[in-house]
Amino acid sequence: MEEVFTVHTKTVIAVHLYGQFADLDGIQSFCQKKEFI
Repeated sequence: MEEVFTVHTKTVIAVHLYGQFADLDGIQSFCQKKEFI
């Protein structure tokens, strides 16, 4: 996510695919570090 996250980013959408869950804790941690949430 670091490569695609910019000041213009408005939302992050977690997608669960083929029975594999997205890393919601990792996504939340990343967003908190970036002060996105």
